[in-house]
Amino acid sequence: MADEPRKKTRFGCSPGCLISLVAVLIAASVAGYFAMRPVSAAKKIEQEVNDRFGAAPTYVPSPDGAVAPERLEVFMAVRSSMLLATGHIERSMATIEAIDQADDIDAGQLLLFMRTLVGIVPQFLDFMNLRHAALLEYGMGLGEYFYIYAMAYGDELCPSDETGRPPAECEWVTGRMTREYAQMLRNQLDNPDDPPVEATAAALRREIAALEAGERALPWHGELPAPVAASLAPYRERLEPLFCAETGEMELAQKNRNIGGIGD
Repeated sequence: MADEPRKKTRFGCSPGCLISLVAVLIAASVAGYFAMRPVSAAKKIEQEVNDRFGAAPTYVPSPDGAVAPERLEVFMAVRSSMLLATGHIERSMATIEAIDQADDIDAGQLLLFMRTLVGIVPQFLDFMNLRHAALLEYGMGLGEYFYIYAMAYGDELCPSDETGRPPAECEWVTGRMTREYAQMLRNQLDNPDDPPVEATAAALRREIAALEAGERALPWHGELPAPVAASLAPYRERLEPLFCAETGEMELAQKNRNIGGIGD
């Protein structure tokens, strides 16, 4: 009798279980961002950004929250400079997901899976390095970057539920970041040099209260103020291809402590 073809094996792992290793490694990469020796350069560049432009919670949005065209151009230039890094991460995640969802995998595929998984750590580090270097090159602080990112990509980063309501919690947004966003809106509200009109001020008070009460993770999530939406509308087609879902975990990540302990 002819030998039957040998079946591939998943080495005891059912379809979908390997993806849990991705979460473990991403968590390790975030932890490594704080602890691993190779990230010292990224930490230094981030500190240079904060030294030049101020820490994230010091950012003051415009009186009505709208983003000026020239600042959107800077934001898109920063995002464009990160495309090489995000492309590497997207391809790595696609490889991992394809192997993870296969019914059977052989030793070669398992080796590719592990090699790709380990390679994600330096890829995320490259992403952070490129972001900080681009912010320095184009002249934008982390606070302004985070603010525009939330206005432009909040729905993509933290999709609404089946009822259309934005989630109160988002796995990609830390409590620290939510508190920093609340502080940015407070800066906008309390700006003595260019205060918002009363209607905007009232809306800001409600939004700050919602963020502080844990009703939402991102400011204006699900319903941008009209001036903000109008400022972004002409740029939506250019902004959309610059979003990368695979880097969501790192988009709002920071190393440095906040002034006054905000968000720490």
